[in-house]
Amino acid sequence: MIVENQYLDELLNIFDNNHKNYVVDRTASQRMPVVVYVKDEEPVGYGVVYIGKDFCEQEEYPITIEEAKDNSVYIWQLVTKQGFENQGIATSIVRYITEKYKDNDIYVSVNINNYASMKCQCKCGFIPIKAFEQNGKTHIILKKEQVIEN
Repeated sequence: MIVENQYLDELLNIFDNNHKNYVVDRTASQRMPVVVYVKDEEPVGYGVVYIGKDFCEQEEYPITIEEAKDNSVYIWQLVTKQGFENQGIATSIVRYITEKYKDNDIYVSVNINNYASMKCQCKCGFIPIKAFEQNGKTHIILKKEQVIEN
């Protein structure tokens, strides 16, 4: 089951267990909705969505995406609780986001060595559009392919 802007305190624990050194804003707003995957009444994954063309600036990336529009959607975070990997949770979250924002351009940044995330994004129809180096690591910006319906 997918819900929005719920279980925020529990999500901090999931993020802390995965990353241990990053603080997540506890407030969800229309600008950064939180999509939560709940299994047996327990949050086991989430995605944070940023709406705006300045996502590269907000993330302090050394690049910009010139084609980005004001209503562009950026998947800011995508996290699965440890022990729940490889169960399609991240894919379900990404598909929910891409369906909800299907009329918007949708972007995500992935560390090139994060094979699970790369596989998830490609499975959901994202294609690489730009690569960049940051802190000695290579990242790729991917964009959701737009499907033209007849």
